Amino acid sequence: MKIETLLANLTQHSGIKDAYGATHLPIYNTATFDYKRQQNTDF
Repeated sequence: MKIETLLANLTQHSGIKDAYGATHLPIYNTATFDYKRQQNTDF
């Protein structure tokens, strides 16, 4: 499983329960998106 998938689905795999029942943490999706953008830049 890719690290992005694990982080995006952290609540499903870790036992962390969101009060609203969310199945993902948007902050991790944003972080992995930013990381991918950094990796794809040509300097």
